Amino acid sequence: MFVTFFFGLLDPLTGCLTYINAGHEPPLILGRAGVKSRLMPTGPIVGIFPNIDFRVEEVYLEQGDILLAFTDGVPDAQNSAGQMFSKENLLALLKPPASSAGHLLDRIESGLRAHIGEASQYDDITILAVQRLADKPVKH
Repeated sequence: MFVTFFFGLLDPLTGCLTYINAGHEPPLILGRAGVKSRLMPTGPIVGIFPNIDFRVEEVYLEQGDILLAFTDGVPDAQNSAGQMFSKENLLALLKPPASSAGHLLDRIESGLRAHIGEASQYDDITILAVQRLADKPVKH
């Protein structure tokens, strides 16, 4: 048995994202101009090798940036002809700037549903989008 995972801690005040990626699909950081970076694995999948150390990495999200994480079930989603959705189709959905993380999730979901159509779901489809909105804490 094995598992891939991405674990991150985001400081909303500084935009610092500290993370470990254990063989998971690389999450993306999206800015106004598109994909700014891919958060590549910092170690292998968990459960295959004993006593593995994982590198801890840091990246900074600027105001408005969106962190997009997804499982391999997104690019691997199949239609009734057995064609996969693909990373290329996912990246095409990310090109127009999104006004919010929610808007981006809606766009991806619509694209996936249109591709899958009436086919049975092939694998899990999990998507997370987090947007850094402000440099300063909000006062209540």
